[in-house]
Amino acid sequence: MSNNLNQKKVKSLLDSLIDSKMLSSIIFKDSVLNLIIENFSESEDEQNKIKKKINDLLYHEIPEITDIRVIFNNSKQPPSTRKTKARIPNVQKIIAFASAKGGVGKSTTAANTAVALAKLGFLVGLVDADIYGPTIPKILGIKEKPQVHQNKMLPIKKHGIYSISIGYLIEEDQATIWRGPMISKSLYQLLLGVIWPELDYLIIDMPPGTGDIYLSLAENFIIDGVVLITTPQNIAFTMLKKSTAFFNKTNIPILGVVENMSYFFDVEHKIKHNIFGPNLNENDLSSINLDLLGQIPLIPKISNYCDRGETLQLEEEFSIYCLIAKKVSEKL
Repeated sequence: MSNNLNQKKVKSLLDSLIDSKMLSSIIFKDSVLNLIIENFSESEDEQNKIKKKINDLLYHEIPEITDIRVIFNNSKQPPSTRKTKARIPNVQKIIAFASAKGGVGKSTTAANTAVALAKLGFLVGLVDADIYGPTIPKILGIKEKPQVHQNKMLPIKKHGIYSISIGYLIEEDQATIWRGPMISKSLYQLLLGVIWPELDYLIIDMPPGTGDIYLSLAENFIIDGVVLITTPQNIAFTMLKKSTAFFNKTNIPILGVVENMSYFFDVEHKIKHNIFGPNLNENDLSSINLDLLGQIPLIPKISNYCDRGETLQLEEEFSIYCLIAKKVSEKL
């Protein structure tokens, strides 16, 4: 039976147990069913009772299911309507890695900087907030599903950091077809529906743009700083200014800019090639009042390691991420 058919059948079966409006997410992966139920009773006894009824019903009616995980989101209002900004339990500082333009290497930079911060001795978490195109599972080489404890997910630890992603719950080639409100709820679940250990930094790998995810984050959570990622292209600089305007309007401090794919250095001939155009200079950045945190050259090894789900921390090239991590920590 296909995932879509399973989802329809689950929804139909659960109509007899809970209001369909409460069932915000039905996700299958490796014969495991993940359910997110909104605004259910906060009583643990009531939750356990409904979970037992769900298990009894679905295991009997859909025998191909091997495990059922139910997560309750007991917020009385969707995140978009809240005015009081929240802190995430056990998290000291939250840093967003963002870009209005896609394809600038934001996720690669976020993941490697997170690992670099951990190497510097900090306790670090990483949230993949790109709901439509999660890439952190691939970059970190994580294929297993997060465990659930007390109706919350446990982040997965690898490469010295703790991470969570919607990509851990869905098949690699499965599309996430959700509207704006569902995306905002998913972000809320990835941040507060997780039992985070004590963390010095929680890095949020943002999707491209300045849409629903950005607005939900700015309205509902205390963000200590944002790192903007760009490339040397003129169009990328134009989008960088859009990102800057957004975070200035939402009063989120901008820690600085990382220029990715900055140049290619021909080792054999000792020639530096600016493939995508001139690099950012002091005049460019001073015009929008930003600091340069680092310039990452085009290095084939970076993409090769990401494709294999490995990190560069044992390689010489990793030093650039350590430099960026050090500057970020100093600014905070």
